[in-house]
Amino acid sequence: MATASKEAGGEGKTAAAGNGDEFTMTSNSNTFPANFAEIVASLPQPQGPQSPMFPSLRLYHGFWLPEITLLSLPQIHARFNPGPTDVLVASFPKSGTTWLKSVCYAAARRSVYSPSGDDGSGGHPLLSRNSHDCVRSLGTLGFLQGSSIDDADADADAAPRLVGTHLPYSLLPAHATTGEAAGGCRIVYICRDPKDTLVSLWHFNSGIELADAAGIGGQVRRCV
Repeated sequence: MATASKEAGGEGKTAAAGNGDEFTMTSNSNTFPANFAEIVASLPQPQGPQSPMFPSLRLYHGFWLPEITLLSLPQIHARFNPGPTDVLVASFPKSGTTWLKSVCYAAARRSVYSPSGDDGSGGHPLLSRNSHDCVRSLGTLGFLQGSSIDDADADADAAPRLVGTHLPYSLLPAHATTGEAAGGCRIVYICRDPKDTLVSLWHFNSGIELADAAGIGGQVRRCV
């Protein structure tokens, strides 16, 4: 088994590829080795058919994550600078993300938008927009660069700023988990029974007519 170099170092240093449990970040948890993309490409992949919702999974630090998510980690750790009024809206996929974002957004903007729409604001955004449009993702490039291209983005940047993520707690930037008193942000997390999450994922895949084509149906039926 290959191991990561003992000193992962700065951006100019490299680490050996391995099975995903090696030390591939520096001690401040915000700097990744220069060959991180190479490491990701060498990580273990699951055996058998994969869910179309989670293509190209790789095992990294004990978690199965899509390659595209892993490749965004260096940028997220380098650019996301949360403040004490920021709120991370965290969830595992298909465990109530849309509902959680809606509740958090409605609570955070209750002084701005009236649920009845009689405050002259033109109606509550959740009546015409998906909650995923109201609460931006931590991995959105435009968000990380701090760009605001329309009123919707300006609303998303207003305090308290809400940011959605599916990342496990241990893979979040260190300055996001230090706690509000230390300058970090608050985190709202939703937990769902794993069996219910699996069934929800199954129905989602069936809805896009890809699950049976991928051979996942039999596996799900055996689990439930």
